Amino acid sequence: MWPTLTWWPGIDDATEKTMRLSDLGEFELIDLITHHQPDAHGRLLKGIGDDCAVIDGGGNSATLITVDTMVEGVHFSLETSTPEGLGAKLLAVNLSDIAAMGGTPTEVFLAISASPDSDATIIERMVGGLQTSGARFGVQLAGGDTTATDGPLVLSLTAVGACPVDEVVYRSGAVPGDAVYVTGTPGDSAAGLAVSKGVDGVTPAYREMLLRRHLRPEPRVEAGRDLSTRKVASSMIDVSDGLGGDLRHICRASGVDMVIDPDRLPISEALGAFCDTSGQNPIDMVLGGGEDYELAFTTCKHNFAVEASFECRLSYIGTVTEGVGEVRIGTVGSSQRYEKKGFDHYSR
Repeated sequence: MWPTLTWWPGIDDATEKTMRLSDLGEFELIDLITHHQPDAHGRLLKGIGDDCAVIDGGGNSATLITVDTMVEGVHFSLETSTPEGLGAKLLAVNLSDIAAMGGTPTEVFLAISASPDSDATIIERMVGGLQTSGARFGVQLAGGDTTATDGPLVLSLTAVGACPVDEVVYRSGAVPGDAVYVTGTPGDSAAGLAVSKGVDGVTPAYREMLLRRHLRPEPRVEAGRDLSTRKVASSMIDVSDGLGGDLRHICRASGVDMVIDPDRLPISEALGAFCDTSGQNPIDMVLGGGEDYELAFTTCKHNFAVEASFECRLSYIGTVTEGVGEVRIGTVGSSQRYEKKGFDHYSR
């Protein structure tokens, strides 16, 4: 039975027990919202449950739409990030969703909620950083909205992309026997966040690298398109809430399990050095760290990586097996279920 929130629109039964979001959890809230969503119809090809909504654009064209929100004090601090960097990261977060579906980003729409006492030059510089980064990807700022608030600065960006219908990559296409890959080196951003909060001990070069990975992530737009157009990826997701938790989303959407080999997880030299000095476990940071904005994907083409060049590192990390939607750590013959859910906005 679905839990009921007393504030939910259309709920008339005042006798239902109030359930706080901290009790429910972020992904359970999404499930609750989905419960009220009718089946996709008309132009909507895919609604809630993937990195983007997919809308029929006519012919063989699909429109991809995604939205992400960043709140000051939760997702960013202007004490550790420049306004220009903040704008670039806000864009990257959205473009990573487009990349995970195999699409090409085209336009973005920016909504700003700011206090009347806010420094307008900070917002101007933030938009400048967004525009400069957008020019690299051919993305235009096409509109948006502004509103006043007594709370912290809130930035919400809606991104639009395009992709041929038959090249859109969903989370639901993984099948037993597929190989599991990830781009780049997940875990670096989590280390960069720790460094930004004063946890240090690494060389200046490693410190700069980790901070950049956290403050200025690079969306894998080119890699996403390559994996899509070459029909390599059977499923794909952007790694934003932790690799282990995000892989579980693919597993549950596809109705499979994955066995991830910890010895194959890519660990950067900078992350290794950070863990040596901080006492952190690098495997935990690769699997559980967030805000990497890499791409994790499955493929039946086990030799594709040596047949084509990609703009970033690709690492084979595991295998898709029969199952019920779980990620397991170890080998096919000996593994344990990965328990961590990934970042949850409402957990305490």
